[in-house]
Amino acid sequence: KALISNFAKTLAGMHNHNIFHHDLKTCNIMVKEYEKMFNFTFLDFDKVSFRAEITIRKRVKNLIQINLSTPRLFTLTDRLRFLREYLEQCGIMNEKKNILREIVNISKVDKILYVSSQGDVTEDW
Repeated sequence: KALISNFAKTLAGMHNHNIFHHDLKTCNIMVKEYEKMFNFTFLDFDKVSFRAEITIRKRVKNLIQINLSTPRLFTLTDRLRFLREYLEQCGIMNEKKNILREIVNISKVDKILYVSSQGDVTEDW
């Protein structure tokens, strides 16, 4: 729960400061744990931009990228917990239904793809 909450707050903070990562997959994020707190380091900086505002559309793009690159080990409950925390931190809970619908509709046509110590792994929903 702490990992999910910390990451949701980190991503929301990035977006709230108008930082957009064009290739936000879990393989582009390093995680370090210290005393039940998590520090996230983002990689692949050539695909980061600073904008006047991160639109809902751009936020959804990043949320879909994260959803499709996160192993099924993270349950639906975990994913919903992450989304709720992210939306609360961004002050856009009123958009929850539309954002969730878009994430589900786009994600369900693709497979989950992530990088493990054994290489690329593909999972069905």
